[in-house]
Amino acid sequence: MKRIFALAFVAIAALGILAGCKAKELTPAIDISTPSASAAANDKTITIRFVSNIDWTATSSAPWCKLSSTSSAGKAGENELKITLDPNPDYEPRTATVTIKAEGLEKNVTITQEAAAGLIVDGATYEVAVEGDRLTIPVQANVDYTVTPDADWITVVKAKALQDYTIVLDVAGNTTGEERSATVTVAGGGLTKTFSVKQAACEHIVVNYIWNSQDDTQITTPYIRTHYRGGFDNNASSYTAYVSVDFANPDLVVVPEEDSEGWIYQVYEMYYDEWSKSYSVSLHVASNSGHEPRTGHFRIESRDGQYKSTEITVEQKALPEHAVDMGTYVFWHEFNLGASAPEEYGDYYAWGELEPKTTYTWSNYRWAGENKYNTIEYYSGGGYSYKSSLDYDDDAASQKLGYRGWTDVESDAAWHLPSQWDFKELLETRAHPDTHKWEWKTKGGHGGWEITYLVTGNSIFLPAAGYIYDGSDVLGAGTLGLYWSSDNMMPNNRNTAYYLRFESGQDGEVALYDDGQRAAGKSLRPVTY
Repeated sequence: MKRIFALAFVAIAALGILAGCKAKELTPAIDISTPSASAAANDKTITIRFVSNIDWTATSSAPWCKLSSTSSAGKAGENELKITLDPNPDYEPRTATVTIKAEGLEKNVTITQEAAAGLIVDGATYEVAVEGDRLTIPVQANVDYTVTPDADWITVVKAKALQDYTIVLDVAGNTTGEERSATVTVAGGGLTKTFSVKQAACEHIVVNYIWNSQDDTQITTPYIRTHYRGGFDNNASSYTAYVSVDFANPDLVVVPEEDSEGWIYQVYEMYYDEWSKSYSVSLHVASNSGHEPRTGHFRIESRDGQYKSTEITVEQKALPEHAVDMGTYVFWHEFNLGASAPEEYGDYYAWGELEPKTTYTWSNYRWAGENKYNTIEYYSGGGYSYKSSLDYDDDAASQKLGYRGWTDVESDAAWHLPSQWDFKELLETRAHPDTHKWEWKTKGGHGGWEITYLVTGNSIFLPAAGYIYDGSDVLGAGTLGLYWSSDNMMPNNRNTAYYLRFESGQDGEVALYDDGQRAAGKSLRPVTY
């Protein structure tokens, strides 16, 4: 480095000599190796190296960037300018300019000092009710940080690394009968901050946890987040709250708040669970038949109203777009697959195929010949097995609309073809004119059945789209409706499947058949759980 400075100085001196020979005066020249420099927030000194061919002076634009008396002026030649820095107390970086002057010539060096490490946690102690809760704690930080509770009854839900962030902690219910506390440590950038979480002892009615029977998971906070639908008696989910009490002979019941009346309710009487040493209370959450999410609240109370648990929140997802609640086990899609309005015919599909075609024959049928849908497995000990319904991989409704994580299509629904039982349940509603109304109507120039669920006013329209078989012509459009189910007729007939068939007119036949030739192109009406 000194050799470089020496050569630079020789070059500048030579320029000066040449200038002196011609102009009889020396042209000022300053060569700075680095026109900018950076320092950490706590760095104390920084050095600037330069070469000048004449005497010079230096000044600083900021009081935290100091030049000593020996560094504020100097002689021509190779120089080192030593600068003293005060620690940066701010959470923002700062800059200063050091100016070197020599007979009218000025050269600037920019000094940048990094921001001080900042980690601010709002609050010293947080108190949590005995039932547990979710804590949201404001944090300010300009460094990455970690969050570490020293107790296993506190779970870190969210921790983000001077911007504004929040730490989210789930605190489980306290069933110990004693007050408890824990320390949470937030560390980052060489800084450490702590705060305390205190929780009251168990008293009266404490919800220890809630068991989600739908997916066998334990909920330890008073928040239930549920799907729009599940498999229990047309309810979104079945839940069991495990409860501790500190009074004799409890008689506990589920009491919905006004915002959840009619869709959150108790299903069994309370009983004492020997394994958990707590009382269990079962409840159901009814299906959400609307296209908006909803939130409701309830408590576990003694029947006499003297004791109450903390409030429990239920957040339920909305019914998927185009799903219609018809008072049956499944929700029905508003359109045929491939249509964009209820009256449109949509596309035609052979059973178990994923795309519509121009012609429908056995020779171009995907499942012609030996395959998984017409093969019987016999066992040496007697008996046999076979596939009686479509896999989701071969269900066009699932593949086009999505089946909640089973397909590549993003969907919160579980779209699939109706089973024969789904069609039978829909057909049975014809025998109940007090809840369902069937009318043959013409919509958009197409005839079909409009089915109305009188309880809600919801309706679906099944157009008579006809079918295509042994060629490319659509047969029976306007007079016949044929809709594939997901079930085949194995083992009785390896080439047929169940389908819904109806004829035009208010008195036309509507029935489920099992002799549908799988290679034929028919309509698909998706359903979801």
